[in-house]
Amino acid sequence: MGACNVGLMIWGIDVGAFCLATALLPGFHAPDGVLQLMLLAVVFATMSTLLRPIFWALTFPLLLVTVLPAILALNVLLIYMTAWIAHAAGVAFVLDGGAWVWLGAIGIGVFRISVVEALSATGRWRSYQRVQSMIRTLERTNARLERERDAWRKLADTWGAMLEGERVSAPVGSVDVMAQKASHTADVVGRPL
Repeated sequence: MGACNVGLMIWGIDVGAFCLATALLPGFHAPDGVLQLMLLAVVFATMSTLLRPIFWALTFPLLLVTVLPAILALNVLLIYMTAWIAHAAGVAFVLDGGAWVWLGAIGIGVFRISVVEALSATGRWRSYQRVQSMIRTLERTNARLERERDAWRKLADTWGAMLEGERVSAPVGSVDVMAQKASHTADVVGRPL
């Protein structure tokens, strides 16, 4: 799907979300007219489409300051919990200190994100290859079906020409066929069992 189609789809989702919010939330007092409501929804979706990238760029440092440390703290907590469970199970897993745990959490996080992205990209590549293979198979099948269709058309044209030729000589042909059928029937009936 092209970037323009994705942008229009997101814009349409924004319009729908705004209309849904005005219909369901009592704190949203929208005009009664459908045309005015759609106009407001279009204005909201357009503003959202134009300004969201700017707001995202402005809030990205805030996300780095708040979300990234939270994710790192979660990794540190998971490392300490792993060490505690390993100690309880009698497995020799020892942590030297806080700085090493934080570096380990950063390393584990970066590695995990890298591998997940690589696998995701590999999955997309495999999907792309499968789709390309299916397209080639469909093209070969289509070519085979076209050849078969052409062969059937030639056969139908041949039979049509033959039938048209028989129509011209139908009275003689029908008498000959009737005589052959009578002769064959007499042969079958006259045979002993």
